[in-house]
Amino acid sequence: MQALTNRIMPEWRYSSFLLLVAAVFAVFYQVCSHDFLAMDDEYNIYLNSQVINFNITNLVNFWKEPYGAMYIPVTYDMWSIQAKISSLYSTVNETGFYPIIFHTSNLLLHLANSFIVLLILRILLKNQRAALAGALVFALHPVQAEPVAWVTGFKDVLSGFWSLMAIWQYILYTRTASPGRSLIPYALATISFLLAILSKPGAVTLPLVVCAIAYLPLNRNVRQLAKELIPWVIAVIPVILVTKLYQPDIELPFIPDFWQRFLVAGDALSFYIYKITLPLSLCPDYGRSPQLVLDHSWMMYLTGLAPYLIIFLLVWKKPEPGLTIAWIIIGALLPVLGFIPFSFQEISTVADRYLYVAILGAAYGVGWLLDRYNTRAAWIIFVAIMTLMGLKTSSQASYWRDHLTIYRHTVDVNPQSWIYIHNQGVEEHKRHHPSIAIKLYAESLKINPNYVTARENLEKAVQYVAMTIPEAAFSGDSENIDTDIADHAGGYYKLGRLCQEVNAQKEALILYQKALEANHAYARAYLGIGEIFTQIDMKEKAVEAYRKALETDPTLVEAQKNLALLGTESGHD
Repeated sequence: MQALTNRIMPEWRYSSFLLLVAAVFAVFYQVCSHDFLAMDDEYNIYLNSQVINFNITNLVNFWKEPYGAMYIPVTYDMWSIQAKISSLYSTVNETGFYPIIFHTSNLLLHLANSFIVLLILRILLKNQRAALAGALVFALHPVQAEPVAWVTGFKDVLSGFWSLMAIWQYILYTRTASPGRSLIPYALATISFLLAILSKPGAVTLPLVVCAIAYLPLNRNVRQLAKELIPWVIAVIPVILVTKLYQPDIELPFIPDFWQRFLVAGDALSFYIYKITLPLSLCPDYGRSPQLVLDHSWMMYLTGLAPYLIIFLLVWKKPEPGLTIAWIIIGALLPVLGFIPFSFQEISTVADRYLYVAILGAAYGVGWLLDRYNTRAAWIIFVAIMTLMGLKTSSQASYWRDHLTIYRHTVDVNPQSWIYIHNQGVEEHKRHHPSIAIKLYAESLKINPNYVTARENLEKAVQYVAMTIPEAAFSGDSENIDTDIADHAGGYYKLGRLCQEVNAQKEALILYQKALEANHAYARAYLGIGEIFTQIDMKEKAVEAYRKALETDPTLVEAQKNLALLGTESGHD
């Protein structure tokens, strides 16, 4: 056993490993008590019949064809195993599972990944302390909170594990003496690469990351790289074909032209550079869609072209480790930069979880700096930065503890997040606050009028309110909907206005009628009904509604003006 340990960790200082374990658990231990989230956890796990019904047939089925247009059989099989272990516990939550099993798996796998990064950097830097510093950056960087704290983020952490394993084994292969070079590390690297892309297809560009490390730090020549990595490139072709077969051309509301995609990708790189160096205001939806980026005129060219200028300078000057860092980050991110459209781009091109393996580049850069500038001042600065980073990561991970917390945090960071505003509405409706849900659905539709799900849920929420007594409909909502009228007519009216503003006339009409049921003399409800009938060209009913509004409140100027307009259009005095 000792011989095996020495082989894996030659001259290993166990204190480094223990410090890494302590740091990861200190920051991420809280995730073990987190709940499942409705953000894909239900679809992937606790409402996935193939996952929850553990048997050999279902395990094999994930290998036969994609599930939900995603061919990630290794990930789904691992989720199935976790679900089976979870089912052995007698105490479960309302989903029927024990979330701690899934969250602990994420945490332990992230710790294993951090350990592999430590092994990689120790070889590349040949400096134990610098390697540990880089591993801590990988382990504790705030952008890692999303994949580690979110159960569905397991696919990123698992694919990251196999990707890092492939890199580590390839490095070991290059270090073996020729000509009797052992092929075992190369075989393990190849198998790990295949498992990485079967855990998440985004790992298809891993050969580029390996090239980044092998070409400069390891001094491999192009001929050697081609001979060793062309088999990897060939191996990904079937995965690409299967993914393309089950994911035909994405139907997005906006697809950039070919040349525009270079600006979108450049903007994404600018965004990632910013978040790596200054990881503030993190959330799962930045709303940085291609259309939003391209609409920002001069800023689009600044953020879209700057990375290409930096890359040109790095290639021209070939500084170490700048070129290696850039190559690692770009290689890991290439599938999700926007050159090829993907479904999440409707929401945002960029996401924290896409950076999981790319943070290896930042880890290498920090380790290289501390190896080169190995002074007390440099280490004091590093410790101070890592302390702040650990606190930030811990805080970021806490937002993922339940549905409403992450929804509200996302909207705080990005007030234009139409999908998370909608998700917040869904959760409020589940908690029997339908009037708050209506308000949130309407707000979501204001931002994205084409969001069909929000419109459908708005209709359901209005129908629910219409079938309940006012006390039930507005229970607990007084802080969000002004219910200053004792019979709640004012509350119904304001909900109706929200619906009318997003062109949900049918739902608005129902709410105005509910307002009149609560208070038949509520003039503004008649005004709203008149406006809806005017919009749908039912002038006689509109005139009738405006007249009733004036009967109850003769000072209602809007009704007087609307009547005058209708009278002019129809030829009446």
